Amino acid sequence: MDHDAIQAQLFSFYDGELAGDVRRTIETHLQGCAECRMLVAQWTRVAGRLFQAPAIQPSEAFVERTTRRIASTRPQPVRISRWLADRGWLIPAMGVAAAFFLVMAQWPLQQTVSIESVLLSHEEGADDSLEQLLEEPS
Repeated sequence: MDHDAIQAQLFSFYDGELAGDVRRTIETHLQGCAECRMLVAQWTRVAGRLFQAPAIQPSEAFVERTTRRIASTRPQPVRISRWLADRGWLIPAMGVAAAFFLVMAQWPLQQTVSIESVLLSHEEGADDSLEQLLEEPS
C-alpha cells in the first residue's frame, strides 16, 4: 500500500473501521512516517473538541417545577370504549364472518372443469346466439 492510499485510510484507521491486516500495515507505516502521524494527531485533537458534549445541568427551579407537575398529575385509567364493551360478541363474529368469506372465495378455485364441458357450453352458446340473430324480429 503506497503513502497516498494509506493517507486516504487514516480516518477509517482512527475510527477503528479497518480489518486487522490493513490496520497493521497502517500502524507500521505510522511508525516511520512523521507526516501521517501528524495527521492522526491533528484529527485526534479536532475530534476530541468536536465530539465533546457540553455538560448541561438543569437549574434547581426547573427540577422543582417539573417534579411538582409530575406529582400533581393524576394517572388516567385506561377505558375500553362503551360501544365495544357492550358489543363484546362483535369481534368473534367478525372473525367467523372473515373465515366464511375466505372459504367461499376459495370454493370456486377448487372445482375442476373439463375442457370438453367448456367447449360444449361455448358451442351451445354460439348456436343459441346464431339462432337469435337469424330469427326475424316479431
